[in-house]
Amino acid sequence: CTRTGTLSLQQVADLLRQQGQKLVEQHRYQEALDTCQAVTKDWQGAADLHMTLGHCYLGLREWNSAIGEFSEVIRLKPDCAEAYFGLGEAHDGARKPSRQ
Repeated sequence: CTRTGTLSLQQVADLLRQQGQKLVEQHRYQEALDTCQAVTKDWQGAADLHMTLGHCYLGLREWNSAIGEFSEVIRLKPDCAEAYFGLGEAHDGARKPSRQ
């Protein structure tokens, strides 16, 4: 086995973010959440990862956690319309007693 080089933190984060996004598309929210959280612990500036986490929490109906993640995206990227939309969805979900 030969070593072709090492990956930078950015490259690892990008790969994990892509994997997380694929898992969200498959509605495998908990797996996506676990995948993305592993990166955000070491790399808090990752707006795309926070976006994926926000979508995971929406899928899991964990509204307050989704609000936190979308708020972090907005802090990092104030012009990100998708984060504002997700934040609105999370607030809407949090207002309703039970959303089945």
